[in-house]
Amino acid sequence: MSSESHDPSASGGVARNAPCPCGSGLRYKHCHGRHAVDDDAVREGGARSVEPILRQAVEAFRDGDFAAAREFCRKALATDPRHLEAMNLAGIVAAQLGDPADAINLFRRAIALDGRFLRARSNLGIVLRDQGRLEEAVEVYREALQIDPTYPEAHYNLGVAQQALGDLAAAEAAYRKAAELRPNFAMALRSLAFIKDFTADDPDLKTMAALLDGDDLDDNGRMEISFGLGKACEDIGDYDQAFAHFARGNRLKRQSLRYDAGDDEAMAERIIDTFSHSLMSRLAGAGTATKLPVFIVGMPRSGTSLVEQILASHSQVHGAGEINAIFELANAVGGFQKSSGAFPEAVGSAEPADLRRLAQSYLEFTRGLAPEARRVTDKL
Repeated sequence: MSSESHDPSASGGVARNAPCPCGSGLRYKHCHGRHAVDDDAVREGGARSVEPILRQAVEAFRDGDFAAAREFCRKALATDPRHLEAMNLAGIVAAQLGDPADAINLFRRAIALDGRFLRARSNLGIVLRDQGRLEEAVEVYREALQIDPTYPEAHYNLGVAQQALGDLAAAEAAYRKAAELRPNFAMALRSLAFIKDFTADDPDLKTMAALLDGDDLDDNGRMEISFGLGKACEDIGDYDQAFAHFARGNRLKRQSLRYDAGDDEAMAERIIDTFSHSLMSRLAGAGTATKLPVFIVGMPRSGTSLVEQILASHSQVHGAGEINAIFELANAVGGFQKSSGAFPEAVGSAEPADLRRLAQSYLEFTRGLAPEARRVTDKL
């Protein structure tokens, strides 16, 4: 959406109980005004006004409106620059918007203000890990565990980073410790299952089966344990049970997804409408000139994995698999502009500098995956 288009969410003069200008028939507060901030209340409330802004940031984040969530976080931090929860959420939002440098800076600022703010340390480690900075991530988790050795998330995330580094023995120990501290930590047990070989009388198999039969798991936990049990039963040759567990896990996963083929068709039309000849001419040459990434594009089951394997067999090529960074950057376009918007329409008002910043963020990420490689493949 261009800056000239009418945006009801920017209609500061609309009363919250008035009809929304978009014509939906809903009240403004229930439609485009559901994320609006009352600037007068912010000025009058002082530091106390941070909490309502933060609640709106959380609501926008849960709605998937990361650009709006970022703006609310900025308002909250402008009101109280030392508010730890606002700083932590701002870092999470920045990571979702494909801006890891800002996310890392925000988490480090929060830690500098309160070294015992463990969630900021945990989130910092996740961003570093996703950037391929695995040794740094491991160090962050170890620092968190020095502060609180009973923090299960830090043990789990430490295991994920150690697994990525190829230290499976250390990863197994970390996953076990996380599950010891929180017996229903389904992700830790699932992760453990996928790095070990099971026997028929394996106590880990019995532990997962007991959890699945009990009442200590939500649907997401049951999904994770089902996948872990599927792997365990496959190891011991009980393929019927393995299939049943995998099928249950997939059913639970499907229930958590909101997919409509019509949404994909509508998105395709929006992309066609947005990426016009005039837009492509205006942004020609934007971005960053580089030969580092090699994009492998193809339909499912068309041989893209084989192409990647062939390329990665070269000593100077790193096969990164499906790293999804491009999709995160696409969703981040609106977050880098003064007027928020969603992909693809936000690209219509993007400036070359916006695209250069996004490109640099992508390159920093891919370089972190394999610093010595001359080429890094990204299978889309």
